[in-house]
Amino acid sequence: MKHLAFCFFITFALFYTVTGTGQEVLQWSGPDRSGVFYESGLLKSWPATGPDLLWEFDGLGNGYGSPVITKKNIFINGEIDTVSYLFALDLSGKYLWKSKIGKEWIQSYPGSRTTPTIVDDLVYVTAGLGQVACLDINTGKERWTVNMMTDFHGAAPRFGFSESVLVNGNVVYCSPGSPDTNVVALDRFTGNIVWISKGAGEMTSYCSPMLIRLPQRNILVTFSKTTLLGIDTKDGKLLWSYK
Repeated sequence: MKHLAFCFFITFALFYTVTGTGQEVLQWSGPDRSGVFYESGLLKSWPATGPDLLWEFDGLGNGYGSPVITKKNIFINGEIDTVSYLFALDLSGKYLWKSKIGKEWIQSYPGSRTTPTIVDDLVYVTAGLGQVACLDINTGKERWTVNMMTDFHGAAPRFGFSESVLVNGNVVYCSPGSPDTNVVALDRFTGNIVWISKGAGEMTSYCSPMLIRLPQRNILVTFSKTTLLGIDTKDGKLLWSYK
């Protein structure tokens, strides 16, 4: 599993090296979570054997998540001995620091399963047993942390929590997936509750939320066990659902 992370690392590092002005990738699936990257200066064709290996880093442990890339650093989650860590490297693959997040999922397909989210000087990460943490991007020092199981009595789905949290303005959204706390909005600087939505009252699914921006409101769209949810980001009101 860790060799998959190496491929991501080398690919992004190569783009930065070739173009010198690579696009930052600060959350799961890019700027608007659509998987579309508005990049330029990429290779027109690839060598038959693939691009040259510039560097590799061994020691991330197990994981399935993607890295995020700033103009200076690379961040990725990894599981070592049942614990989830956030790793920070520079663009040449030099190890900078790692920070403990919480217990990781190790029963079926063990390993970290989310992508960090970066906003300004803070990075937001999730572990497979429900820990959500906000860390300083430069030092890895913890600013705040909550647990979706113990603080919001959520239940881990069959393969663990796999949500890459979404940040909108001063709020971060996560999905504990309990009957009365389906989706939760937290102040991104303190971790304090902004609102709680009962949603469909279902266990969370393996879904990272997206944001629809409309003239009159913003809608958080996510998926619980059997239901697609549209939630008003202002107050957590369930606007619509589709079974």
